[in-house]
Amino acid sequence: EPRAQLASSRERAGLLLDRAARAVEDRLRDARRGQERLGVRLLPVLPARLGLEARRLEGLGARAPRVVDARLGVAATALAAARASLAALGPQATLDRGYAIVRRADDGAIVRRPDDAPAGTGLRLSLADGSLAATSDGPGAEG
Repeated sequence: EPRAQLASSRERAGLLLDRAARAVEDRLRDARRGQERLGVRLLPVLPARLGLEARRLEGLGARAPRVVDARLGVAATALAAARASLAALGPQATLDRGYAIVRRADDGAIVRRPDDAPAGTGLRLSLADGSLAATSDGPGAEG
């Protein structure tokens, strides 16, 4: 009979649900008891541990300014080295040694080869103390 089977299945599901709920409650109760036991065991240890950690933090606090000063010193040295490299290798240093940077006047592109500036090309020459306007005579023109 389907109704009887359904009723029997419902009863079995209800029993299984009750058993599962009891098992979960038992596990939660056991876990709470375990936590309480651990809490009781940790209670005498906790103040000593907190004192140890407080002393450790005090030591770190005393060392922190020295560590920061040392790191700032290293960073300042690295910055000075980078500044010196830039001064020696930068474009202005090249210009100060007597070289010029030649750009096409129309698009600002740097002229690297004679073919980059055919005859009649407007040029802008950057020098150590300013710039000049010029016109190209073309590749191979000596003058």
